[in-house]
Amino acid sequence: MLPADQPDPTRPDHTEAALWQEDIIADTVPLKLHSVVTGDVPEGLKGTGASTTERDRIALGVGLPLSMAMEAPPDRVELCPPGDGRRLTACQTALRELRATSSPIEVSQEISALLDGPSEIAHQLVHPLLDVEEDAARSFLTEIAMTAQEARDDPSGLLGALIPSMHRGLLTCERLGIDPLPEGGPRPHLAAIDLARAIHLARLAATLELLSMEEAWILIRAAGREAAALYPTWRAFAEAYLVGSTIEHAARLEQADAIAAARRADGAVMLELFAQPLSRWVRSPLRPAVRSRRTYGDSLKF
Repeated sequence: MLPADQPDPTRPDHTEAALWQEDIIADTVPLKLHSVVTGDVPEGLKGTGASTTERDRIALGVGLPLSMAMEAPPDRVELCPPGDGRRLTACQTALRELRATSSPIEVSQEISALLDGPSEIAHQLVHPLLDVEEDAARSFLTEIAMTAQEARDDPSGLLGALIPSMHRGLLTCERLGIDPLPEGGPRPHLAAIDLARAIHLARLAATLELLSMEEAWILIRAAGREAAALYPTWRAFAEAYLVGSTIEHAARLEQADAIAAARRADGAVMLELFAQPLSRWVRSPLRPAVRSRRTYGDSLKF
């Protein structure tokens, strides 16, 4: 069970206004590669992977469900020092597992696409068709995906790849009687897993020099702002992440025992992030103005 959101009387009272004022690019940078589009890199970002503000560190925290396994530093973009051959190889392997290519432009496109929350978009498209005959639904969804890419609404092809995966995952959950949703509440927005992946991918790309540090920071900060806008607390983010990851596991594994094991592994990562005293999830609220006193019942069953 994930811990309930409770105020921490020992922690300083960070206000949302104060922390967002620290953000040197605030809301002026759109959810795209600002430096690539305009050639203008904000002061304070040039040539460094070190975080400069509390909001930077909170944004890095959004990627921790994926980055923690790589012993990611809590306050820098780079996942390992430049000369660490073993860990650089691990970064290259992780990049391939995320379906990203080694092209800087295509990696940038994929991260930008992740900022739009394609898992939520795919779910909204797929869920109404779960009761439609499977072959007909699959054909229709394939046509939607192809049309989106031809219209350049999906230049990375990420949404087109997610639609059949979402369909397969939801059908598998339905067939096996798996309910990925948290108990006692509405379905969360499913962008959490996309935003965590965007930040992790930006860190991988910067570590492997596919993106500059300033380009990576712009994308990481954009994902951090989006996460804070969608989820009031780290717990809400964690629950949404677990829904998305369960559907992904169901699409890939299609066996109840294997899905349950993968789900428990994800849950263990979340619990560790809530348990470590120095974890960003413990030290800083995701949305600084929110101090939730809500007490949750049983959480997701990993």
